[in-house]
Amino acid sequence: MTQKNHRHSYSAKAVCRQDVPRKDGTCPVIIRVILNRVPVTSNLKIHVPPPAWNDDRCRVVAYRDGAITRKSANDFNLIIGRALSRANEIFMEARLLDVPLTKSAFVNKFNNPVHHFSFFDFVYEQIDILRGVHDKHTITKYLSTTKKLKKFAPNLSFGDLTFDTIQRYDQFLRQKEGLAQNTIWSHHKDLRKFINLAIKKELPIKNPYALFKLKKHPGKKVFLTQAEVNKLLSMYSRQEFNDRLHRVLRYFLFSCFTGLRISDVQRITHENIVHGTLVVTPHKTRSAMKMIKIPLNSISEKLIQHRNGKLFDTVSDQKTNDFLKEIAHYAGIEKHITFHVARHTFATIHYMVNRDLLTLRDLLGHSKVETTEIYAHLVNGMKSKTVDNMAALFQ
Repeated sequence: MTQKNHRHSYSAKAVCRQDVPRKDGTCPVIIRVILNRVPVTSNLKIHVPPPAWNDDRCRVVAYRDGAITRKSANDFNLIIGRALSRANEIFMEARLLDVPLTKSAFVNKFNNPVHHFSFFDFVYEQIDILRGVHDKHTITKYLSTTKKLKKFAPNLSFGDLTFDTIQRYDQFLRQKEGLAQNTIWSHHKDLRKFINLAIKKELPIKNPYALFKLKKHPGKKVFLTQAEVNKLLSMYSRQEFNDRLHRVLRYFLFSCFTGLRISDVQRITHENIVHGTLVVTPHKTRSAMKMIKIPLNSISEKLIQHRNGKLFDTVSDQKTNDFLKEIAHYAGIEKHITFHVARHTFATIHYMVNRDLLTLRDLLGHSKVETTEIYAHLVNGMKSKTVDNMAALFQ
């Protein structure tokens, strides 16, 4: 069997090595592979007497003295056929991915059957398992990453997960898909997670990310100033918005004074309020079982919509963010507002007022203070900008 194009020339053939007979007179049957003129052999652990080998058909035949029965010949030919099919699958994968097939890569894939299993079958199976562990936003993100990866390599197998593949996938995301650096980083991070899961499940694969360095640029955090929050509070109090926008603004402002993520605002009930303090196990980090306690001030208490059951009537994340864009437009706030801006607003204003990173870390539920330090940098950056603006007045 031979496959050729301008970059790939592969062939595989079953051969009986009659030049190296054993003491009992039988000879080994091997698969002889040629990869772009580079020979590779694989021993099938089949040994037959020379008369039991048909050179023209490259098959074992029954031998008249009973040394090789018809059933034995059929069994041996089944092994040979499967080996040739496996080699052909490896050739086809290399051709479809348009990558040269090296000797080491072929041997690795040929000798490790797991390498031929579909990586996507494994990923979808793991996503189904993780549905009970992660929230819907995380699952949606995993599915999005899988969709991108499938667009890049529709027939990706475990054996294709090499450093070279990861490099080309990175190039695909950057050049063909035109994604930003942090979005690329997110797709790589998700892919690496499933590769690590496969390794934890003791599948015999190597981690292609061991040498591939993931890069993430510090994201620009958008937050509202005290003046902008006051403006929204005034518009809320005067009920300047229609019912749907008023409802969304209510729980957005609540988050500006508590720092809660939307996944927590959607879930919290009056059972989470204990003696004027909001006691919550954040949904995003619930596996860590870490509880945070956020004192409610007079403004956040007044914003609570219901006195029983859930605190707020919420809409989907997408609808919430769509409505917040409308609110920002009506309020004359020229910033890209999403619900997470409320959390950044809470953290930034809290640090400006209290200058206490450790307390802010606990209120936000961060495990490391280094994560919280970004808000100190934001506030310090605002101070520098203010001084620069003052200097500009006298130029």
